[in-house]
Amino acid sequence: MILKPIRIKSKKYQDWIKKQACLCGNGDCFGDIVCHHTKTVGAGGSDYLGIPLCAEHHTGRTGVHQMGIDTFQGYHNIDFRDEIIKLLSGYLKELEAR
Repeated sequence: MILKPIRIKSKKYQDWIKKQACLCGNGDCFGDIVCHHTKTVGAGGSDYLGIPLCAEHHTGRTGVHQMGIDTFQGYHNIDFRDEIIKLLSGYLKELEAR
């Protein structure tokens, strides 16, 4: 029997991510920031593995859903793992400062 992965949810973290700048912030960003899950929700992807992307970089012509993960990371010179660590560190610093 294969167990379905458990998804860790956090509306507060998703809302915080949506307040961050798009990771591709190179001047061609537009639209609301979304929390892009770097591991699919169906595969148990945690909200804590989300990254901030504008509409263009999420689903547009140069977006992760159009280009695929590896091509997107190379094209935009982004490493999702590094960015997730930076984001989580920033979030924790803000929590500790409260």
